[in-house]
Amino acid sequence: MNNEYEKIIQKFHSFEKSNNLKDFKCNGVDMWPMVKYQILIKCFDKVDNRVEKLSNLQSRIFKKIKLFLSGNFLFSLLGQSFNQSEKKHFPESRDFLFLSDEYSKRLQFKGKWLDLFIDPYIDQNTLHQKDFYLLRSNQNFLKPKKGMNDEFNLSVLIAKSFLYSRLSAVKPDDKFIEKYNLIKDFYSKNFNVKDFPKISDIVWESGFIKELSKRFERILDHANPKKVILTHYLGYIAAGLTVAAKRKGLEVVDIQHGVQGKYHPAYNYRNFPTSGYNTTPNKYMVWEKNDLDNLSLWSEVKSTIDAELIGNGTEYIFKNNHKIIDYFNDRFNKIFENHLNKKFVVVTLCWAYYIPDVILKTIQESDSNVFFLIRFHPSTSQDERNEVLIKLSSLSNKNFEVEHSTDLPLYTLFLNASVHLAIVSTAILEGLKFGIKTIAIGTRAKAYYSDADDQNLLLFMDKSSDIVPEIKKIID
Repeated sequence: MNNEYEKIIQKFHSFEKSNNLKDFKCNGVDMWPMVKYQILIKCFDKVDNRVEKLSNLQSRIFKKIKLFLSGNFLFSLLGQSFNQSEKKHFPESRDFLFLSDEYSKRLQFKGKWLDLFIDPYIDQNTLHQKDFYLLRSNQNFLKPKKGMNDEFNLSVLIAKSFLYSRLSAVKPDDKFIEKYNLIKDFYSKNFNVKDFPKISDIVWESGFIKELSKRFERILDHANPKKVILTHYLGYIAAGLTVAAKRKGLEVVDIQHGVQGKYHPAYNYRNFPTSGYNTTPNKYMVWEKNDLDNLSLWSEVKSTIDAELIGNGTEYIFKNNHKIIDYFNDRFNKIFENHLNKKFVVVTLCWAYYIPDVILKTIQESDSNVFFLIRFHPSTSQDERNEVLIKLSSLSNKNFEVEHSTDLPLYTLFLNASVHLAIVSTAILEGLKFGIKTIAIGTRAKAYYSDADDQNLLLFMDKSSDIVPEIKKIID
């Protein structure tokens, strides 16, 4: 079963080698990276026998509108719309322009929110506020959080771009239609998976990216940066900024935000164009040497992919900044003071996986001296969170906690836990860096990480009858 992912990836590689997918362009936007990710995820989901985590476009739009109309976000957006002058917010040239659209991947430190990807880069490169601008996307429409540095909230720009893209219909040209049919035919012949993206949906997506790029170009005119740095590149907002920056001849850099490796749909190309796609960065900053090695396989032209090894920024913080380490360890001890005599097991959930039955059974069947710190992925929707909480509330064994375990930094949990129970996320690799014994469930985890452990810390299990005694053995 583990080889199924590799077989899928190899079929996509063969297809890329045989075709010029740079032609798959609409509204002046290269769409292969976006569409490839969507359809590859569908293939992987079928192997996992689970509900696809990427629904169709109309469903995604409906969810966004529902979020948009809920809470105070609409009022907040209206307020921001009166304060969105590019000239006012970008009054001078600065060398760097950052974009983070991982809005929820932040942690609160002394009243401000630390960005887990951008702020370590700023710190390691000794940058000051006068050196950069920071753009902040809020795609999940969460309550705005004051960052460590000044930020420009993109909510109004995104909303305007969305509305204009819905109003301006573009008829795709024959070359685009021909390439769309070629990709669809490849997909249909090789994978028994439903819901190939409609051509009208892809046309609209390209239109949305185009509208975003037009507004980003105005920001770039005022900010006049030498370099644009993203985390991460895949997504409408990042694609819009990338198109705009490349149009102006600027270097666009992607900072690694999670697992990449040989099976990630967004970091696995072959026959990669010499100049890249206009929706992909010029350069990739990565955590590990194997990520560098993977990037080198994208093209036979050795100079095509520019990459740099920078390490994991969050790991850097939690191994070097003792003020932050001590602050969150103190918080952990106060929150869990009634459980400090127990052994902690970190449970990292993945968005769209909800909570697998094997994890529920493991919690229910474990001894009273084991306490589970259950952590939602930052991108998990409120609907999914609610469903998981309902399942947890049905357990008679209440040896777990969710709210604080989600709010505290993941690395603080690792520093205080004995075992890590995971599904498939990057947290598996991050936990291994802290020497924590890790039990991963599911076929995808084994495919992704079977070669990642050189300390015999990682185990693959899928039955509570195996996991419960293993946890007991580890903590005893």
